Amino acid sequence: MRSIQNILSVALCIGLASVAGEIPASAQTAPQEFTHEADVVVIGAGPAGLCATLTASQGGAKVILLEKNAFPGGTGLFGEGIFAAESSMQIREAYFLTKDEAFRREMSEDNWRGNAPLLRAFINESNTTFDWLEQQGVVFEKVAALSPGGFRSWHLIAGHHGEELIRTLYFKAKADPKVTILLETPGKELIFDQDHHVAGVLAQGKNGETLRIRAKAVIIATGGFGDNLQQVAKYAGDAQGGMLTPLGKMGFGIRMAESAGAVTEGMGTLQFFPLGSIRAKIEDTNTLPLPIGAVAGQPFNIFVNTHGERFTDEMLSFDFSKLGNAISRQYGKTAWSIFDRSLLDRYTNKGPEAGVGVLVPALSPIPPLTQWVEDQVKAGNPDYVSADSVQELAEKMHVPAAQLKSTLEQFNHFVDTNYDADFLKERKYLHKMEGKLYAVRFVNYYLNTLGGARVNAHLQPLNAQDDPIPHLYVTGNDVGGLYGDTYPLGLSGGTYGFAVNSGRMAANHALLQIGIAAAPTK
Repeated sequence: MRSIQNILSVALCIGLASVAGEIPASAQTAPQEFTHEADVVVIGAGPAGLCATLTASQGGAKVILLEKNAFPGGTGLFGEGIFAAESSMQIREAYFLTKDEAFRREMSEDNWRGNAPLLRAFINESNTTFDWLEQQGVVFEKVAALSPGGFRSWHLIAGHHGEELIRTLYFKAKADPKVTILLETPGKELIFDQDHHVAGVLAQGKNGETLRIRAKAVIIATGGFGDNLQQVAKYAGDAQGGMLTPLGKMGFGIRMAESAGAVTEGMGTLQFFPLGSIRAKIEDTNTLPLPIGAVAGQPFNIFVNTHGERFTDEMLSFDFSKLGNAISRQYGKTAWSIFDRSLLDRYTNKGPEAGVGVLVPALSPIPPLTQWVEDQVKAGNPDYVSADSVQELAEKMHVPAAQLKSTLEQFNHFVDTNYDADFLKERKYLHKMEGKLYAVRFVNYYLNTLGGARVNAHLQPLNAQDDPIPHLYVTGNDVGGLYGDTYPLGLSGGTYGFAVNSGRMAANHALLQIGIAAAPTK
């Protein structure tokens, strides 16, 4: 299993493998005003930024791509696949998901709280973007659903998934003479003309120098504010378990858009990803212990809050966004997952029923899992406890013993009657808890923030009067309001899909606005 450390080390090699040359100074610009010039400046070299860069350059624009890290990719390195409807791969596999069906279902599930014009534009563009990515050299291995009952819209990237997409697009951009990539060069501020129109970007070079870059259009693609725990707490009420893959996403891009007059929406919306605590004390410190975390979110288990009360149908294990919602309602925004030894052996020998994407595949054996969990218990990890009695388990969980005993007795009664009278869990997942018991603490991690600038269907940020702000675009997780209040697993691959699509959509519109013919979309 590949860890965060493994992926980041590869990413650093990608960045160092082809260090950008010195950015050419503009001969037409006075040094005291602008040091450099481009048609388009893209801030952020993740999937949205790379797609925007290539689309703009292929349309004839001169592009400068800024990235604050020493490597490209951001959390796009950890993605697995993208959403698309009516793609050539779906058609080849005789799966006919229409764009209309995808749009109708998502808006219905979202109670029409999301940005309908933007979602429609994204879905409509998705098959074209899929074809374009294949043309750039990105290889996809299959199309799948992320959850039971979800659309087979998740187009899985072959090989090391997100790493491969980033590597392919990055080196293609590096080879383009119209593109200059500057790593370790964060965009700091927008530059405005005397009419307060966006005219460029102020950046800081890797040696501390100030770059004043004139641009006809600026595309923001900095990935949200998931690592800014103070801001997350401000908008979401609590920082929950924090960002699962921290890469310094502090919200600078959103603040840039606000400086131009953009309003925000959905700032309290998080892409929840609850797992059993991954503060695991395992021998290989370079391995992210996702299988340990995955043991908590299984439909056979019983989920209880800190009062020892069951609070949901555990089949939410198949929909991590909604499970995160349910956990966030509990006191302390945490919960416990209880299972017995027979279930632990089942997950070890047959695999978990609910997987974690392709990193922890469903129904794929995890031979060391039982030993891993036992090691946590023996090491005294307070998030992993076991006992031979409910009384002892409750004491180790620090929950009321009488209530926990009542909860387990009631649930075992549901198993005997083959009917969950509380939350209607499907009968096949009703399992009587007997013998040695285990409890793992849930932590409500999140993959991304989903709030940001309010935009139109062209990715132009909007001011307080809903008027578009010229010469500026916002993409990916810097955009707010796309999904309302919950990330939809029914549209499998939605976040990554929106990143690559929004980057292309913004660049194509920018090309039109600055008078350069739009890049081909086929």
